[in-house]
Parts: sequence; C-alpha cells; structure tokens
Amino acid sequence: MTDPTIRTPPDEARGGLDGAGRPEGRVGPGSALAEAGRRAALTEEEWAVFVSRDTTPGRPVSLE
Repeated sequence: MTDPTIRTPPDEARGGLDGAGRPEGRVGPGSALAEAGRRAALTEEEWAVFVSRDTTPGRPVSLE
C-alpha cells in the first residue's frame, strides 16, 4: 500500500501545471481593446474615417 502523503515528481509537476492557468481577474489584450472600442462610441462619420482609409501597402524604403 502506498502512503498518500508521498508525492512523486510527476505528481508535483502535474500539480504545478494545474495551477498555471490564467490568473483570476486578468484581462487579455483582445478583451481590453474590445472594451475600449465600446467605450469610444464612435459616430457614423468617425467610423467612416477608419473604414475608408487607404490600406495599400507603403512603398519599400530604399537603403541605397
């Protein structure tokens, strides 16, 4: 019979990984950006500026 108070190295590692998840209360960058967007409450005119901007790639920089 094995003593339940004795933990093997794999048990220790598994226990450490179980507690390695996202800390409670932490907000990820995507959630923070989404919340900032909701708080901004852009008007239709302001949103049109973002949608209509030129999205073509810029000209490469010449190092010569």
